[in-house]
Amino acid sequence: MDFRMLSFGIILLVGGIVMAYFVFAYPFLVFGLGLAGPLAWGSFLLVILLGAGFIYGSFDKNPLPTPADPTPFLLDEQIDIEGKQFVEEEILRCRSLCGRGEEIQALVRGNFDGERELDRLALTDKRVILYARDGSHAAKMLDYAKIGTVKQARGRILTHMGEIHLQTKEGVFKFKNLQAEYPDRLARTISTMKLAALIHTAQPVEKSNETRRQ
Repeated sequence: MDFRMLSFGIILLVGGIVMAYFVFAYPFLVFGLGLAGPLAWGSFLLVILLGAGFIYGSFDKNPLPTPADPTPFLLDEQIDIEGKQFVEEEILRCRSLCGRGEEIQALVRGNFDGERELDRLALTDKRVILYARDGSHAAKMLDYAKIGTVKQARGRILTHMGEIHLQTKEGVFKFKNLQAEYPDRLARTISTMKLAALIHTAQPVEKSNETRRQ
């Protein structure tokens, strides 16, 4: 239901009824308007009809989507609210960009600074993926080990939204227009995955040094 449209419709309907009351209660005023008199009759009818139309239009005629199944990872509520079929399509699209055995850790919507068409940010256990939901643009992949620092910020214009900034040798990757509660959670996940990636990278070096000593 669109409550804004409903409220506007109620205001118009009440206004039309009030106009009708004055037209019928004080008809001499209407006739005293001369040629403008008939307009008074038509005006309250028009306002009442418009109000009724807005009220009718505020009710959603489409059935509610089937709720999506719970996911083991962070899923943007703006995606989840679209229902089961939409969520399944989102996850399928994201997984098509993942390698074998790669697991999704988070999936949110927003906009990549510089290429607003890249409107999805996914975190997996291997890397960060920026891609367009409709597949119209090439995805960007960023390994956790290549990320220097992770920062978060409030939107400059939309202050109720958030941003996440990933510093790399290639520059800063900024993903904007996130729901305010997500940047902190994403930053913590990226930091955890980055640490795990660095430990995994360092292990072969340590084992190689031990072999040489033997």
